[in-house]
Amino acid sequence: MKIGEWLKKHKKTQSWLAKKMHSDQSHVSEWVNGKVNPGLLTLSKFNQITNGEVSFLDYAPKRGKR
Repeated sequence: MKIGEWLKKHKKTQSWLAKKMHSDQSHVSEWVNGKVNPGLLTLSKFNQITNGEVSFLDYAPKRGKR
């Protein structure tokens, strides 16, 4: 699950996540809207905050069929 889906599921706001991440709400908006891919440190924080519901694998590139 991506972070935007998690926020909706748990009725949390982007501002709430920004405070937990010690970040700006504008950064959270970029992650949620797919404008910027989160880095490894950010993904690690997502994993901690969401108790594993959002993981590195949720943001891994999808492999096509060969």
